[in-house]
Amino acid sequence: INAEYGGRKLPRTTCPQNTTPTAKNQNMSRVHHVKTAEEYNNLKSTADALVIVDFSAEWCGPCKYIAPVYERLSNEFQAGVFIHVDIDQLIDLPDVKDVRSVPTFKIFKNGTLITSLSGADEKRLKQAIESSFS
Repeated sequence: INAEYGGRKLPRTTCPQNTTPTAKNQNMSRVHHVKTAEEYNNLKSTADALVIVDFSAEWCGPCKYIAPVYERLSNEFQAGVFIHVDIDQLIDLPDVKDVRSVPTFKIFKNGTLITSLSGADEKRLKQAIESSFS
């Protein structure tokens, strides 16, 4: 069975939402797909960690395109906490209120916003994460 992902046909087993974490799977997702404001706030307040948040929507084509890139970056930058927020599910979350387009990425340190960017640009996203770590 195939799934359409970012306009590309991929085998269902390669889609991040269908990844089954196992000890053998070194490329498993480290992205926390939060379902509640409490879960989001607990992860966002992780002390001394860089917190990278992907605000997206299920209906968003560019979000689907960048999702596997974000998953890969979560494995590349393992010192960071990677969070995915569906803006339609957590619409009342304060950090969603100023999201004007999706995908929007926000990077926090100790709960304070360091930077944000919008769009499905892999190079800009990676540069923002790298510069936030330095």
